[in-house]
Amino acid sequence: MVTSPDGNSAIQQFPTLNMYWSQDPQSQYSSVQMNRTIMQPLGAIDFLQGVFIAQTRQGASDMKVIETQPLPGAAQQALAINNLILNLFGQISPFTFPYETRTDAGRVKVEYTLNGRRMVEDFTAVITYFIATGPTITPGVYAQSVSWTPSITSFRAPAEEMPAKIRQLQISLTSRFDNPVWAVSYTRLCAIVTREQLRQQQAIFARYQQIRKTLEECNDIIWQTYQNRSAAQDRMFDNYTQALRGVDTYVDPINNWNVNLPTGYDKAWTNGTDYVFSDSPSFDPNVISTGNWQLMTRKK
Repeated sequence: MVTSPDGNSAIQQFPTLNMYWSQDPQSQYSSVQMNRTIMQPLGAIDFLQGVFIAQTRQGASDMKVIETQPLPGAAQQALAINNLILNLFGQISPFTFPYETRTDAGRVKVEYTLNGRRMVEDFTAVITYFIATGPTITPGVYAQSVSWTPSITSFRAPAEEMPAKIRQLQISLTSRFDNPVWAVSYTRLCAIVTREQLRQQQAIFARYQQIRKTLEECNDIIWQTYQNRSAAQDRMFDNYTQALRGVDTYVDPINNWNVNLPTGYDKAWTNGTDYVFSDSPSFDPNVISTGNWQLMTRKK
């Protein structure tokens, strides 16, 4: 801010505002955490009249608007500069979503009473809009978001002094010169930081995927080990119970099932209905009886 010695006349550059709007509540919540103001986009004149001036000059009374003017030339210039900055940013950290840019500019001249004195103040706002479409946390659902940034300046003076000071105030405002080298360097720095953050996020995601794959493989190994152990325990339990019961398990080749038969015999045969046992190496039930007797295999 630049002021006169008595402090009544001033040229003021207000801090840049970061406004945001989205149809996605989760996106709005995230933006609040980033200290953004959630508000539906407004044009430059509507924002000055309906929001900014009343909030900025809360101590003023008897305020009235005496002039408004759209500034399409300033809007076009701001759009050209904004697109140059975004193109530079995108060369370093490419955008991965569709977007468009818009601008609007306008001025509002007001008169009000402050500390018992009638004042005139002329506000100018240039607003850039970055409109993007991206996915929400709901799969397959996309939402549009608008990041809009009002840049506001003003000059003021006591109402009776404004006619004499207007030329001086205008010269002071138009003599202002922003450093383009600083703007380009700042944009490059932001783009590099964003690119590295994205790379880190991608690396973290890839690492997470690898960890998840490793955990799945470990789970498979643990499950297979458990299955093998369970099978071994089952076999041990079967052997233990068989020993207590005095039986052995044989595979019945005719009925294709397992059958428990008395232990203590070397061989067992079945004809599908009956079973015979023998310890004699030369015994064969097919020789001494009719029917088709098949030798069974003892399970280990």
